[in-house]
Amino acid sequence: MPVGTFIGRSRIAVFADINNLPNLINKDWGGLRQLNFPYGAAPITVQCLTTPGNANNGGTVATTTAQPCAQYRYTSFTNPNTQAVSFNQSLYQIRIGARFSF
Repeated sequence: MPVGTFIGRSRIAVFADINNLPNLINKDWGGLRQLNFPYGAAPITVQCLTTPGNANNGGTVATTTAQPCAQYRYTSFTNPNTQAVSFNQSLYQIRIGARFSF
């Protein structure tokens, strides 16, 4: 609400804007968690077999990408490295100003 300044008909108004108020209140809110470069994890190993085999052995592994896959073999499950996760805190902004009109 503008307030008179006693200088003619001039008025002054003070304002404040806060962007991302929750992050200002608590730094853990609104953050971005992601795996470090290359932003992905390989939890399994996949092989393309040109002839079917069983889970333990058998089948022929494709040597080129031009060979069709008769079966896929999934091996070597590993849990993704949770230590490689980075946490980037989101930002907040506070803007305070005044408007003088005459």
